[in-house]
Amino acid sequence: MDAAEKKRLAATAALEFIEPGVRLGVGTGSTVNFLIDMLVEKRDLIDCVVSSSRASTTLLEERGFDVRTLNQVPDLDLYIDGADETDKHLQLIKGGGLFAEITPIADQSNTNGDVIALQATATDPNGDTIAFSASGLPVGVDIDETTGVISGTIDFPGATATTLTTTITAADTAGQRGEISFFRTP
Repeated sequence: MDAAEKKRLAATAALEFIEPGVRLGVGTGSTVNFLIDMLVEKRDLIDCVVSSSRASTTLLEERGFDVRTLNQVPDLDLYIDGADETDKHLQLIKGGGLFAEITPIADQSNTNGDVIALQATATDPNGDTIAFSASGLPVGVDIDETTGVISGTIDFPGATATTLTTTITAADTAGQRGEISFFRTP
């Protein structure tokens, strides 16, 4: 059995969870594409559908579904997505290159009064717009949410004695996120 057949079987199995009146969330990826093709036969059971990406929204709309947003339908009954692997705790891991990927930033060594200028970069294979955010930045340093530029002058006298963990998040318009962390030590 090839990979495509396994994905078709997984999509078919997922259809069994669709019950009358379901508010359905649909993920993104090659397995979900098989599911979307099969959803047409269950259309009468589906109250509404929410999509996780532009790609899935396009496929759903091409098949006649009226796709809504999570703002319109905040409580889903069922969300179906594929996963690329599992970890040792059997937690599903989604990725496979369909996620905002952030280029790692090297650990930093700075002190009070130092000028910071770093560039966070991320790619989104779906072409969605990416917004950046950060937690753990030193006082006086900010991130530009559209460009990912981290800049400013450290303005905190205690910065010389504090190690910070900074986490950069890149999120696309479909809500998919990627995160990286780096350390700033005195």
